[in-house]
Amino acid sequence: MGTPAEWWPIRSFAGWVARRPDSVAVADRDGSLTYAELDADSDRLAWFLAGQGIGPEDLIGLWLERSVDFVVAVLAVLKAGAAYVPLDVAHPPARLRAMAERSGLSLLLSHNAGQDVPDWADHVVPLETVLTGRRPGGRIGPPPCAARPDDLAYVIHTSGSTGMPKGVMVTRGVLGNMLRHHCARSLPHLRTTLQYAPTVFDVSIQEILGTLATGGRLVVVPEETRRDVRALLDLVRRERAEQWFMPAGVLEWVLDGLRADERAAASLREIVLAGEQLKITDRLRELAARHGWVLRNQYGPSETHVVTEHILDGHPARWPALPPIGEPFPDVEVRVVGVGG
Repeated sequence: MGTPAEWWPIRSFAGWVARRPDSVAVADRDGSLTYAELDADSDRLAWFLAGQGIGPEDLIGLWLERSVDFVVAVLAVLKAGAAYVPLDVAHPPARLRAMAERSGLSLLLSHNAGQDVPDWADHVVPLETVLTGRRPGGRIGPPPCAARPDDLAYVIHTSGSTGMPKGVMVTRGVLGNMLRHHCARSLPHLRTTLQYAPTVFDVSIQEILGTLATGGRLVVVPEETRRDVRALLDLVRRERAEQWFMPAGVLEWVLDGLRADERAAASLREIVLAGEQLKITDRLRELAARHGWVLRNQYGPSETHVVTEHILDGHPARWPALPPIGEPFPDVEVRVVGVGG
């Protein structure tokens, strides 16, 4: 039997807990946790899950708002060796019921102590009841964990636009390999990353673990701020965000605001893009040249997360108008399948 520290993302996070225990690891509008506090909270919740008999291949639903506590829950589930299933609190009950039933959740972690318990979940655990009197002195350590690389890390559901939402299963081995190579290619000394992606999209785990595995500070963007360009750029400027994951369409959406807000634009160093075709326009070249941005164009289906990347650095005048999706990450094989005419 091993420990979750043997898995690269958790092992790397633990290294930063030891080196920077008092540095802020994650913050939202209601507060923050240091690396030591985040480690202690996630250990406590992981021990609770282990006490419930939770382990590898068990699926834990996360019915939680975007928050510091969502990050605590993700870490705890992974430390316990289980897999998490994010569920959007704004989705209709019928959709949530279908996803919960198809996933076969072992239990559901929620924020709703004593009220609004969803009728589509059999075993609901309010997070507050586990984390009462949180952050004790000293490190308690995670529970023993027998998870293997082929065991699941998370299940993300598709939109269901063409029918029933389908659960896409990603293993710890796939996720760990992607994160290790993603972090190795990031700019050095990045301090602050936005947790901008919806928690039901796989990019969110790249934001969360990619930041915590490199000793950075994760800033959770409030849900209403995600849809308000002015509020979003105010947050970028105020928090001095350096790394931002976004679809190419979002970059186009915020570009005029960034041109008008020099301080927000100047704080950014690395923009990670995926999900849509990236187009390098003159407006984008101008801003990237002025502020020295590096763009990382990534590609990968939900079933494998990210598998390829093309890094756009150097002078933007030399960037192609339609950047390629790049080459595979190490330890990844990509096959291009042609369709006969």
